[in-house]
Amino acid sequence: AKDAKPKEPEPESDAAEGEVDEGAEAADESAEATEAPAAAEKSADGWIYEEPFALRVEHRREWERHRDGVLRLAEAGVAFAFGSAGDSPKELRERIATVVEAGLDPAVATRALTVGAAELFGESERIGAVQPGFEAHLALWTDAPWAEGAKLSWLIVDGESFELAAGDDEASNEAADVEATGSWRLDFAGNDRADAEMDLTMAEDGSVTGTAKYSAPNGDAFEVELTGTVSGDRLQLSATTQIEGFPIEITVDARIEGDAMNGKTVWKTAGGSETNEFRGERRPQGEGQ
Repeated sequence: AKDAKPKEPEPESDAAEGEVDEGAEAADESAEATEAPAAAEKSADGWIYEEPFALRVEHRREWERHRDGVLRLAEAGVAFAFGSAGDSPKELRERIATVVEAGLDPAVATRALTVGAAELFGESERIGAVQPGFEAHLALWTDAPWAEGAKLSWLIVDGESFELAAGDDEASNEAADVEATGSWRLDFAGNDRADAEMDLTMAEDGSVTGTAKYSAPNGDAFEVELTGTVSGDRLQLSATTQIEGFPIEITVDARIEGDAMNGKTVWKTAGGSETNEFRGERRPQGEGQ
């Protein structure tokens, strides 16, 4: 039929014994087990989702199988730990949130980050718990670290204390000292990605709204609405859109100096993420697009 769509794969039944064995082999890299693999091979212009729909569905199914491997380990009573293994440690919290949302007991997740990890490394008499005589960096959160909206508010690292303003581990309350308003041309040279354009308007309080025009894999231009802030010389923007029916989250993080901008754009999908660095230039007022 004209409107027929490929059938979504049925959820897998209880994991086979072999899947538990496979998960056990990856226990020391459990953070990677929760990370979605790339949804497609990179095309010449650096975009993703160039594969046939049915193949993308299969990739999604495989990603869910890897994610659920952690659940199968927990159900089987297999000891495991979460860790970044040096790969994108900033994403560890997000990956754990993914498996907790999928059904992992939060208490099990906490243990896999602390005493459980110490036990696997044979260091449970020295690290992994908050008690006298143990070595530790300490972090105080407004909620469970993987809970939506949780913020890091206080740290002790190597005995030195750091308090973060307003419980915010990312944003700053610093007033904007640059102007973001204008039409910007973004050059992704070296990233095999087509140039883009942004039209931004900054309010007196540093909030920013605008639009960005990018190129889809088939060459068609598409536009997204951006929102964000400027703090000091730092511009942070975000947007959500869909390409071929798949949701994509776009974030822009850049520094502005005069009419120049340097930063990166991160594209997040259910299949993974991609980061592209860019250089931007503000067009003279009145110049055609």
